[in-house]
Amino acid sequence: MCKNDTNNNSNNKILVACATGKCGFQSCLALVEEGYDVFGTTRSVAGAEKLKSIGVTPILGNYATDLSSCITESGAKKLFFITD
Repeated sequence: MCKNDTNNNSNNKILVACATGKCGFQSCLALVEEGYDVFGTTRSVAGAEKLKSIGVTPILGNYATDLSSCITESGAKKLFFITD
């Protein structure tokens, strides 16, 4: 993965759907390490705490029914979506 240009805030935000799943969580870890401003969807408070612990801003919601709201709330221009 290429290093991210963290000087461009609009390109720095990325939303990871299913962020507390096996693949989503590992993706969050990698994106945070690369310097992205990572937001992650989760349906639970426990999931939100797990995301916060690795530097991800949690978005409480169900991607299946609230994806557009999650995107709006995060302000992200990029969406990473993978299901386990």
